Amino acid sequence: MAKKKYSLLSKKIDIIFLVLSPIFATLFSLFFKANYFVSTVLFFVIPAIYFSLRTPNAIKKVTAFTLLMYVPIGIISDYIFEAGNAWTIPHSVFSYRVFNVIPIENFFWGIGSTYLCLMLYEHFIDKSKYLLDIEKTKKIGFFILFIFVIFIFQIIQNGNVLLFDFPYLWIGLIILAIPTLSFLLKFHLLISKFLKISAYFFCLATLNEFTALSLGHWKFTSPTYIGQIPFFNFFIPIEEFFFYFILMSLAIMSYYEFFFDDRK
Repeated sequence: MAKKKYSLLSKKIDIIFLVLSPIFATLFSLFFKANYFVSTVLFFVIPAIYFSLRTPNAIKKVTAFTLLMYVPIGIISDYIFEAGNAWTIPHSVFSYRVFNVIPIENFFWGIGSTYLCLMLYEHFIDKSKYLLDIEKTKKIGFFILFIFVIFIFQIIQNGNVLLFDFPYLWIGLIILAIPTLSFLLKFHLLISKFLKISAYFFCLATLNEFTALSLGHWKFTSPTYIGQIPFFNFFIPIEEFFFYFILMSLAIMSYYEFFFDDRK
């Protein structure tokens, strides 16, 4: 009985933390005018650490997926987005930018948001006992490394070959929309599990976007969007709303289930 009460209390604390942490991140960032790095740590890194402590058995698998899938894909996508002016990040606390284009904060944002999404999925929804398959992970890693080497070679030869019109739309369709929708059509029983985390990330994205735009962490200045929609006192691309607010978390969980979990 005592164990059950402790479990219920822990779950309540988790829910309270889940609700209050993005609110605190928003208010703290706006009041103290936090920079992109500090705000990202508040929104994603601290919650990721908390839920790692709450779900330690998932750390290895979630970390492996995050590093294998995000780092190369994130670098390639960010290079195309930043170089192609899909968005602009005017200020960074770090003097160095990867390929002179990508701010270091983007890695904290991308890795933190991906890791947090999956840790929440494991903690609240999946509770999977499906262990990390080392051999499968190595095969995926070698394939991703091969793609990344090609990307580096293209930048060295001619970085402009990776620049094209409507980068947000095309990358969003190729990396997020088409694979995710294809996966969910085949494994439709996962939709109800995914939607719970996706709904939370929609709210998290709303607060994060509002904070970032209010403090000038990033700006949307490209003429190559399919359109823009009002967002509080700002305008954001339709691509941002569709791919970031709605599809990103669904895509992360879809890739995770397909490559690293049991698809159940």
